[in-house]
Parts: sequence; C-alpha cells; structure tokens
Amino acid sequence: MNEKLKNILQGYIEFDIVHLEGTELSSDDAGCTRYGLNTKYDGLSCEELQNMTIDKAIQIYYNKLSDIFLNIYNQTQSIKLALMYLDIMNLQGQSQAERCLRFAMRGMTEEDRVNRMTYIRMMKLFLLAENNENLNKYLDGWLNRAFKVYRYIYNINS
Repeated sequence: MNEKLKNILQGYIEFDIVHLEGTELSSDDAGCTRYGLNTKYDGLSCEELQNMTIDKAIQIYYNKLSDIFLNIYNQTQSIKLALMYLDIMNLQGQSQAERCLRFAMRGMTEEDRVNRMTYIRMMKLFLLAENNENLNKYLDGWLNRAFKVYRYIYNINS
C-alpha cells in the first residue's frame, strides 16, 4: 500500500475511534467494549481493553482493515468508496457492505456512487430498526454515525 493510502486509512481509523466509537470502557451486547474493540468479536479481555492505549487500538484496526481497504480500493479505484465500505462493514457486517457497494457501482461518478452507498445504507438501517423493536432504540445513533462518516469521506481529497 502506498504512503498516501496508508495515511488516509490511518486518518479514518483515528476519526472512527475518537469520534464514533468512544474511548471509555463500556459494556454492551458484545461484552466489554473500548475504542470499538470488544471481548466478543476481537478476543480481548476486559483487562486488556481497560489498559489499552489509543495507539494500540489504532494498530489493531489498521491490521484488521488494511487488506480489506486495499482490496476495495483496487476494485473501485475510489478511496471514498473503500472507506465507506469499511464503516458499513464495521456497523452492519460485510454482506451489507457488499450489497451497498454493488448498488453504488451503478452510479456514473464517484460522488454519485458515494451518495448511492450512503442512501442504501440508511435505508437498510431504517428497515433493520423497523423490523426489530429491540434495535429501534439505536436508529438515531446509527443515522448520526452515517452522516458523520459521509461528511468525513466527502471532504477527503482523493
């Protein structure tokens, strides 16, 4: 991966951890959670999360996401779509990210593709919340996250 792509991915990960995930140790359906990492999916203990530095969290994310980012970038030739894909994958899973990307690729320009990807993502979040009362309470937070990511990605000069 070239230096420009490394820096963009690193910047996105820092944005994600600080502005979207949070830095305090908490507990949710995934167990102990900090920096968006958790005991259930990341195999970390509560103690490891409690003692983790933000730099270590960034390194874990980078190691998890760099190959996926590069693969999607090579597929689409779009930094913005690759970052959007990562965020959708993080929140909604890889299969949803794939569906959103397929829909987005029907667009003619990069801007149109990013807008399409954002649109289908938000529609899927609405449907998820509508079809499951237990998830409805998360809808506002999910939509806020989607808007923050859209604004972040929109302002990247690729």
